[in-house]
Amino acid sequence: MKDNKQIWTIIGITVIVALVVSLGVAGITGNVIKVRQSLVGTQVYTKAEVDSKTSNLCKFVWYKDFNKEVTVLDSCKQYGYTPKMIVSYYNKELFNHVDCSSSYQIFESGQDSLLPYYNNYANRILGEITNLNCNNVTFPDGSLNGNFSIESNEMLKGVLCCK
Repeated sequence: MKDNKQIWTIIGITVIVALVVSLGVAGITGNVIKVRQSLVGTQVYTKAEVDSKTSNLCKFVWYKDFNKEVTVLDSCKQYGYTPKMIVSYYNKELFNHVDCSSSYQIFESGQDSLLPYYNNYANRILGEITNLNCNNVTFPDGSLNGNFSIESNEMLKGVLCCK
């Protein structure tokens, strides 16, 4: 009998706590961003209003967004923005031939990099692959072997344009 009373006491306390918590949580959920009251008044914005006010600050332009060749600078200018950051893809390919011939490619690796915009990117074409170099492989012991070469490439995949 005593155990039965303890169980009902625990269930009662749990129900009361759940009701109090649900009332408190109900006041913080919803689609409104609340601002603390001030002497000059406050403005309360819905989530959609905040999104609409901030969405016009920056735009990411992807090289696949265009059906024609477009430079980094021109891709932003058409929206009235200026370039701020570049997404660049660096690629290295290992060949078992000295001239980086595609028919002899044996390994490829690449990575995306986020770079600050500089004027030397202004006239580069988005999506265009630029061959940086083709060199004979230097092995860890410092020796060169004429039977292997590495080619480095870069492609500008996109640009962050902001006002």
